[in-house]
Amino acid sequence: MQLASQGTVLLLLRVLVHWDLVQRARGRSAFQGTVTPCGDSDVESEQMRVLKGRTGGDLLVLCNLRKSYGGRRGAEAVRDCFGLLGASGAGKSTTFKMLSGDIAPTAGHAVVRTSSGEDVALFSAGAAGVRIGYCPQQDALDELLTGWEHLRYYCSLCGIPKQHIPEVAGDLVRRLQLGAHANQPVATYSGGTKRKLSTALALLGRPDLLLLDEPSSGMDPCSKRFLWRVLTEEVLEGCAVVLTSHSMEECEALCTRLTIMVNGSFRCLGSPQHLRDRFGAGYVVRVACEEGSAARAVSDCLGLHFPDVRLQGQRLNVLEYHVPRRRDCLADLFRVLADNKTALSIRHYSIQQPTLEQVFIDFAAEPQPTPRAAPGPATSSHRPHGLPV
Repeated sequence: MQLASQGTVLLLLRVLVHWDLVQRARGRSAFQGTVTPCGDSDVESEQMRVLKGRTGGDLLVLCNLRKSYGGRRGAEAVRDCFGLLGASGAGKSTTFKMLSGDIAPTAGHAVVRTSSGEDVALFSAGAAGVRIGYCPQQDALDELLTGWEHLRYYCSLCGIPKQHIPEVAGDLVRRLQLGAHANQPVATYSGGTKRKLSTALALLGRPDLLLLDEPSSGMDPCSKRFLWRVLTEEVLEGCAVVLTSHSMEECEALCTRLTIMVNGSFRCLGSPQHLRDRFGAGYVVRVACEEGSAARAVSDCLGLHFPDVRLQGQRLNVLEYHVPRRRDCLADLFRVLADNKTALSIRHYSIQQPTLEQVFIDFAAEPQPTPRAAPGPATSSHRPHGLPV
């Protein structure tokens, strides 16, 4: 009896000593759940990859994460480091609020991977040594403080040694072109300058995961380029970035993969070029004619070879057509335009794929479901507890 009791005690002690190994084994197991049909093979294959646990190279994994408002799902199945696109109300901000801990998810869970390869819950990331930077959509700045004072204060909060604060803050001021404004109160800043300062605060401490909610909103084109260069440098140094933006140019410059959200769900997933290839509805043809040349002749010629061609607009002597995609369509387009260039008095022409913006517009134009009226009182004082990220 004494030996049995002693053995039981020693076994419990051994389990307690090696509890981290038990947790690691549990964290690496495949997620539970089934693939949710969504009508897109790329999204469904991504769900299958996550559910089977093939996420060894991912820093952030969100599995079936969702938030419900009166029976309507807010967001689900967000994973990896990529651009998050969608019209207003699609679920982008809800997703970021769940990641930052502002609201609690209705279902699903989020995990991050530590440097040792262990999967831990997102709300335990800080304790596990995973650094997260967050740039919210609304600037959380004190208008009475200067840019330098913000940076010094947040450096102290991040635990940066006092002797290194001037170097760290100065580096961010230089990289984000804040030198001309750093000594002025934030109340005097323009909207774009405030966004640069908010991004600088998110970059403090060399985060492993960077959450950026429309970081370039209000910036001039030159400032955007500086910001994109800084973010590209961070990614090359191993930082994972989740980005939301309404700028298709920004997404093409920064994102290796992106998704478009509609009604809280992913409708497509892949690189910008993959989305253009798969969801682009055809080709955009622009024809510049000589002065005085009739547009009718060009339209008749294209209509003879491409019955579904559509004139989208005309600006001065430049005509823009949409030609639906079919087999060998691109080669035929070049042949027809080249053969008839002289006869139709065409000065020059161009053929291109639909832009990422057009793909986005096509998804955003899908009809919205009618929300169901929630039973009971119209308002509720209940507010879910946030996750302590």
